[in-house]
Amino acid sequence: MTEKPIFSADQLPKCKRNDPKLNECIKSSYGPWLAALSKGLPQFKAAPIEPMRIKSMSIGEGSGPVRLVQNYKDVSYHHLDLTTVTSVEATITDTELKVLLEIFSKNFTFLANYSFEGNLMGVPISSNGKSKIVIGDVKLPLDLIGNINETDGEKYVQIQTVKVALNPATVKLGFENFVDGDEERGAIMNKLLDDNAMEIFNDVKRGYEESVEVVLKQTLNNVLSKVPVKDLFLE
Repeated sequence: MTEKPIFSADQLPKCKRNDPKLNECIKSSYGPWLAALSKGLPQFKAAPIEPMRIKSMSIGEGSGPVRLVQNYKDVSYHHLDLTTVTSVEATITDTELKVLLEIFSKNFTFLANYSFEGNLMGVPISSNGKSKIVIGDVKLPLDLIGNINETDGEKYVQIQTVKVALNPATVKLGFENFVDGDEERGAIMNKLLDDNAMEIFNDVKRGYEESVEVVLKQTLNNVLSKVPVKDLFLE
């Protein structure tokens, strides 16, 4: 038996682009739209955005303790559906969309298969396995800029630029087989990761931010290419 969709676009709140209270409207509409998009909009053949997925990504060396190249495959980003928006600044014209959101997340989780080669906090590392990175109480400014174009008589938003900052209060790093076959050294490295998780994350934070920018742009455009502007906003 096929599960019926919980939402359809015509049931979701829509904001007037020229409304002087546009920011407040988008803020109040964020939750319903996020819940719907997380499960997908079958009427537009828009796939669920939770979790967000990307096939592969690489993060280069940092300038501090992280002197290794991080390669990831089968990457997924979880709990976007649990985020809340704390502020909005938006401008939407006939041809352009600019939105700056301040988002908060209790838990933003990154899962992937990893392969590392290099040096971490002075310790040589060459390993691969499953990884889980959890950042908690995250303040996440999100800046979106897009064009509004017409295709086959319908107008659609295409996101051109995504800028993200990840500002977590806590970081938990988990890497299986981090030191393959050496339990004693593995225990030492796991403690090193636990004790220095925030410093390690911050050293390569921009790389993780760039990966979120890529997957978020890809995910949003996959949806927005299917949902016309008339089903997103009122005139």
